[in-house]
Amino acid sequence: ALGTPLDSLATGDSLSFRFSAAVKKDWEAGDLAVVAWVQCDRTREVLQANIHFPTSIISEREPGLRLFHAQTEAKVPYVIFND
Repeated sequence: ALGTPLDSLATGDSLSFRFSAAVKKDWEAGDLAVVAWVQCDRTREVLQANIHFPTSIISEREPGLRLFHAQTEAKVPYVIFND
């Protein structure tokens, strides 16, 4: 809740941390994600952030799903009905 202070870092430096937290029994563990950010105490500016989601495997066999490879362009028509 109070964060973890960092000593000054130089370009190319890296730090590793290991934290644990209790997972409540009614939480769905497969839906949890880890979020981390580096923030300046003085200005409150967020300098860097990241999130790690659980791995999901999606197959094209799911109805209505089209997967594209990176750098692929696709034209998909969208229609908005104004009722």
